[in-house]
Amino acid sequence: MAALYAGWGFSEPFYREEVFRAFGARDVPEFIDFFWDTFFLKCDANDLLAQMWTWWHNDLGDHPRFGGDFDAALASIRARTITSCRPRRTPTSRPSTRSTRQAGSRTPSAG
Repeated sequence: MAALYAGWGFSEPFYREEVFRAFGARDVPEFIDFFWDTFFLKCDANDLLAQMWTWWHNDLGDHPRFGGDFDAALASIRARTITSCRPRRTPTSRPSTRSTRQAGSRTPSAG
């Protein structure tokens, strides 16, 4: 669980720019052991299982109202959305098109 979450818990630049060294780790595997394993060992195992079940089975469109239509489910959300992509100086730099698409499919909330 810790190794999986390590990729989600911090950004790509966190690892690429080796910010993990500020935590006293020499490399990424040591950081996972030092930080993420320690974090997850404190968690209740049943809570972690429930969280994993939610990740594996989460399908926003899997609801009678949307009949499996993910885009319709996204469009039904009424929330303000900010999509931010900071400029990067790497060959892999590009805007987060998935986030932008998902944010664009939402109807702005009133107020």
